[in-house]
Formats: sequence, structure tokens, C-alpha cells
Amino acid sequence: MNTEPLRWGILGTANIARKNWKAIQLTGTSTVSAVASRDRERSRRFIAECQAEAPLAVVPQAFGSYEDLLASEAVDAVYVPLPTGLRTEWVLRAARAG
Repeated sequence: MNTEPLRWGILGTANIARKNWKAIQLTGTSTVSAVASRDRERSRRFIAECQAEAPLAVVPQAFGSYEDLLASEAVDAVYVPLPTGLRTEWVLRAARAG
């Protein structure tokens, strides 16, 4: 049995992602390992705000592009809270990235 937590990456910093951060944290079997935005500083702010509300033992990595998050070896699964017009493209890219 695998005892390592499932490592989630979040593509985007939408408000709904904050709720899912907390849900992931509360599972006890998962963690957020990375957050991506089109601007790395925005990812950093999002992480800091979420850490203040629902802290994780290890602070997630901030990425300045969705592509970099998808290429990360530190991500097992991806949550995609992007607008509907962008979601399909990034879900398909995440699937191709494995």
C-alpha cells in the first residue's frame, strides 16, 4: 500500500481553487505540491494566502506557466479551475503530460 500523499497541482488561482486547496488539505491523503498562474508572483500570493488559511506541511512550488507545472515531477494529479473556454485545452494537455 502506498503511504505517500497524492500530490496535486492547481492550474490557476481562481477563488474556487481556494476551496479545493482546503478540501485537498483535509483529506489526509493528499497535498497541494504546486500552483501555476500566468504570473509566478500571482502564484506566490495565492499560495501565501492559502497557507495562512489552511497550511500545508510543505509549501507548494509556484510556477509562472501552466506548462511548467504539467512538466513537474512533483505533481501526480491536476485540478483545472480555469474558465470554460480554456478548460478543455488544459485538461487535454494535462492528460498528455501524464
